[in-house]
Parts: sequence; structure tokens; C-alpha cells
Amino acid sequence: MLFKQLNCATKIELFKSYCSSIFGSELWSLDDPGIELFCVAWRKGLRRVMCLPSATHCYLLPLLSGTLPIFAEICKRSARFVLSCLFSRSSLLLRSITRHGIADRYDSVIGRNALVCCKWFDWSLTDFIHGTLTLSNTYFRLHFLNKITDAQRQSELFVHELLDLREHSSILTNGMTLLRSEIDSLIASVCCT
Repeated sequence: MLFKQLNCATKIELFKSYCSSIFGSELWSLDDPGIELFCVAWRKGLRRVMCLPSATHCYLLPLLSGTLPIFAEICKRSARFVLSCLFSRSSLLLRSITRHGIADRYDSVIGRNALVCCKWFDWSLTDFIHGTLTLSNTYFRLHFLNKITDAQRQSELFVHELLDLREHSSILTNGMTLLRSEIDSLIASVCCT
């Protein structure tokens, strides 16, 4: 079976499995402009997998795919890495180097990453350094969802339904047939306005 013939949900799961692993991103410098280029490419890929218009609002992509925004995912991984270094049981040297890197905030990648994560997730640096924050997947998902407005949520639900309708070549509703092209027009209208 060709990839194009798979349903949207299957394509999203394949995309998440094969294009969202981002191994090593914990070590990226979060203030590097190249990360935004990566995020743009990732969002373009997700739009293409879901057959969405290129102007689809970015907030819709994580909602429709059940993911975090890609930059939030990278920050989550970085934050967990920094904390694992800060509280490492295996090496006093690793803990010391990490604490020094955070104390010299702007001179080290680890310090800058800690600051970016704190800013992105609205954390205090003190709470982060002391490890008093919950870094569960549920926390990060709720943090993202709490920033979504009711209107954005309604748009996402409508697009979800339209994507389900599009899985069929035509749909009969109250004696009216919707063609795939008409569904695509509706999707474009909701996604891009």
C-alpha cells in the first residue's frame, strides 16, 4: 500500500514515530536561530502529511496531531536533560559543572537553555534549579492546552471532523453530497482564517 493511500490518523502516527524522535536535541542550543528553521520544516512536513494548506495556523498542528508544538518538545527534552545533570547520582563533577553553567547563565549552553526553558514554560529559575517542578508529559500537554482559546479549540474540532469526512470520497448528509474538493475548501477556510 502506498503512503498516500493511508488514512490521515495512520500517516500522523507514522510521522510521529519516524520524524519526531529528534535524538540529541537535548544538547542543542535553544537560542540558536537554526532551531526555528528546523521547526518550520517540521511543521511543513506535518501539514503535508495531513494534506493541509501551507498557510494552516501553527496552533492547529499540535492539536490535530496530538503532539506538543515542536519547539516545546525540544525545550521539554532540554529541561529534563539539565535536571538529570543537576541531580545526577553518578558524578559530583557533572553536578558541579552543570550548576556552574547555570550560574554563568549567558556563557554556557546549559545556562542559556535553562533560561529559555524557564521563559517558555513560565517557570522561576529558582524552582527549576531546585527541581521542584513537575516535568511529566501531562504537565507539558496541559501547559500547551491552557494557552489555546475556546475559538481555537472549536476550529480544531471542526477541522478534525472535516478530516474525518475527507477520508471518504463523498459523504451523504441529509440528502446532500459533499465532494472531496468541497471538503478541502472548507478545511482551507477554517485552517487559514
